[in-house]
Amino acid sequence: MLGRSHLAAGAIAGETVAAVAHAHLGGLGLGAGVGMLSGWLPDVDKVGSGVSRSIPLGWLPGLILKHRGVTHTAAAAGLWWLWWHRWVVVHLDLPPWAAAAALAGYVSHLVLDMATDGGIAPLWPVWRRKLGLGLHTGGLWERAAASPALVAVLAWCTWVWR
Repeated sequence: MLGRSHLAAGAIAGETVAAVAHAHLGGLGLGAGVGMLSGWLPDVDKVGSGVSRSIPLGWLPGLILKHRGVTHTAAAAGLWWLWWHRWVVVHLDLPPWAAAAALAGYVSHLVLDMATDGGIAPLWPVWRRKLGLGLHTGGLWERAAASPALVAVLAWCTWVWR
């Protein structure tokens, strides 16, 4: 999937966690932001991706890691949640649900990439089989339907949960 699809899906996932936690309007924004960042992060393993171009030395993981490899696994999502739960939430004095928003955003990326023709191996290294539905990344389906739909859902969620 394209970066914009991952950003929108991550924002929806994070905002949903904040809404379930009965966060105020600022909390909804925090949830959306955390989810958006987390939904974008797994593609740090691809040189030239939006996230790799946006962070210092972001090109480095793409030289070392295979795209849709270890960063696209449940294990990586769990480590991301653990880091948020044990360090980010504590040191930045964020609400405890922020770690769940980070996890939800990260998992949204994995779910979207499972819909693509390349797929991912979400249970690697235990189960190496790739799962994918065959949709072409950046194809007509994503550009014409998926990305606009995700943005519309995000806008609707923000309106309803405000």
